[in-house]
Amino acid sequence: QDMDIESVMAEIRVEEIQMNENEFDEEIQEIPIDEKNEVQRGTEIANPPTTPTTSVDDKVEEDLTSWPFLRQLRTTHFFGVAFWSFFTLFGASFVLGSINDQFDSIQTNNTDELVRIFNILILTSNLLAPVFGKLVDYGGLATAFVCIGALGIVTYLILILPAFYNVPTWLLYVSGVTFGTFRAWNSAGITCYAQGVFGNTNFGKVLGIGVGGIYILSSAVQYPAMYLSVQKYNSFVPINISLVVVYVILFAFPTWIKYNERSKDRK
Repeated sequence: QDMDIESVMAEIRVEEIQMNENEFDEEIQEIPIDEKNEVQRGTEIANPPTTPTTSVDDKVEEDLTSWPFLRQLRTTHFFGVAFWSFFTLFGASFVLGSINDQFDSIQTNNTDELVRIFNILILTSNLLAPVFGKLVDYGGLATAFVCIGALGIVTYLILILPAFYNVPTWLLYVSGVTFGTFRAWNSAGITCYAQGVFGNTNFGKVLGIGVGGIYILSSAVQYPAMYLSVQKYNSFVPINISLVVVYVILFAFPTWIKYNERSKDRK
């Protein structure tokens, strides 16, 4: 009899638990949807997710290497290197095309010898290519472009001086070294920038079509510049001075590169 009583009592307790659960479910169903959402949000606040969330400010800038070629050409990154390339490549073409006339305007008796040695020094300056590699590795592209611009400015300043002062011949030879180094480093710097920023997939298109198109335009400007120097100004000083001013402005490009690098580091 005692066992029967205990069995009956256990069944009663089970029925009470089931009735309580049913009543709780009915109360939950009667709660309005808005209140349910408030309860859910309160639960999420009290028990935040363990996985970290990323805000918009924490997102890293999208990698340009995955972009299509035409979209890459519409970026500020390409406009920057195009601006740099146009004037630096024009300056290099202008010197190569006018150096004989520039030395001849100095009215020396050894113009041919000056030009010959100048061209030799341009080639021998390629031996400094490893220095540029170390410069990029340790200083970054921004530092490299600053050095390239400085070499260009030094070259044009040396070519300007003979119009106002009697300069020693060795200083003109120095311009051959600075110009050759400037020209070689500039090509290497543009190449490193194109591959590093835009990636390997479209590297040939960016450098060949993008920068190559800029080079064609800059080379075309050489001819009216030569006409102005020979026919109108009867001097190469105005163009050389203009190039010095433009190259100073071009320092905005490596400054912008450095700014972007620091922005990514902060993120």
